[in-house]
Amino acid sequence: MLSDIACTAWHAMELGEVKQGQTVALWGRGPGGLIAIMCAKHRGVKRIIAIDHIPKRLEKAHELGAETISYDEQLIIPTMLEICKDGPDVCIDATGFRYAKETIHKIERLLRLETDATSAIYEAIYLVKKFDNISVIGDYYGLTNHFTSLGHVGACRISFL
Repeated sequence: MLSDIACTAWHAMELGEVKQGQTVALWGRGPGGLIAIMCAKHRGVKRIIAIDHIPKRLEKAHELGAETISYDEQLIIPTMLEICKDGPDVCIDATGFRYAKETIHKIERLLRLETDATSAIYEAIYLVKKFDNISVIGDYYGLTNHFTSLGHVGACRISFL
């Protein structure tokens, strides 16, 4: 399992073209997200901002050197813009369909009207610096509703694993 997760986390750095001195925002602090923090540090990034809602995962991310945002306690977009005025250089979605934090997504999933919530991708598209990179290593497998406007999508480069 480690060989799969470690390689996926490293590949996220490759897809996002993560470089020394950059600011990286990472959605999802599961094993892949935590290893992605280590990979980003290895590449010499200036800042890592970790987003999740599970206290133990956020604590571990902090121990690994990341600044943390809990989406149960803070709104992601305004908080991120407060921390990082111009937005991050690279955004990495390591959550996939699991990042259903809005009530509408939770209801639609319960009623089987939606399988995948794209909140992490939406936030990444909105926040990443113009014409910079978004790396998606999270797994999406079905139907999604309420996706972002395509105007924002055109202002960044999204790579899916």
